[in-house]
Amino acid sequence: MPRSLGGSERCIRDSPTAGAIIGGSGKFRYQYMPDLLQPPVGAVMQNCHGWSVDEHENILLTYQNDGQTDPHCIIRWNPDGTNGTFVEDSTQLCAGTPHGLRITTEAGGKQFLYHANNAQKLAKTTLDGEIIWIREGNFGQNDTCLPDSCPQQSCSCTDGKLPYIPTWFATPPNSDYSYLCDGYGSDHVYAFESSTGKYMNRSWGGRSPAGLHPGPLAQSQPHGLFMENHGCTYDPRPTTRPNTIVVSDRRNLSLIHI
Repeated sequence: MPRSLGGSERCIRDSPTAGAIIGGSGKFRYQYMPDLLQPPVGAVMQNCHGWSVDEHENILLTYQNDGQTDPHCIIRWNPDGTNGTFVEDSTQLCAGTPHGLRITTEAGGKQFLYHANNAQKLAKTTLDGEIIWIREGNFGQNDTCLPDSCPQQSCSCTDGKLPYIPTWFATPPNSDYSYLCDGYGSDHVYAFESSTGKYMNRSWGGRSPAGLHPGPLAQSQPHGLFMENHGCTYDPRPTTRPNTIVVSDRRNLSLIHI
């Protein structure tokens, strides 16, 4: 676990030891601390994707397990990176490839987790893993594959259907809606009612025409079309309109506001 060597005094617990691995410069210097963020006994991690920090600064991680001996997919650590414990999740939540993890504070100040699983699974849970709603497979979106759905052979459509491999949620705190990025699939952004998981029959995006390897064409791709809209988040800055969503357009090296 890297820890900050600059900024608040809370982050400066001791002097770096001889041979410590330190990166960064100025106020943004970090020391690698491999003794922290240790997984609990029994965790078998294949891939680790989603991080979140709750209101008490506890650290949460979602990961893909081995599908055999480890039934879990969420670990919680204390703010200082110690005491890693499993969250009481479920096989229904953890099967597949857990990817995106988003924490948001909703009405009444209660926090929830939004999960995007590459295996076409979406869920909202409490911080303790209790499932509020879960959606598996097609959720009502138009998945018809059109002639321009996979430009430059950037994807393939099976049985005439768009690929669907969800990666991340954006959850504006003052909105009734959450937004899903289908970052390894169709490159659409889909809107859901946060309380129920109901699809609102609204979507944006699709794949940009230059394909997976846009090269110098990356910065000239049409606004609102993506190539791997892998992550998305709420933009809290006062310089943007309320509930603005920022989408990472990974192949086109861009951040797109919608």
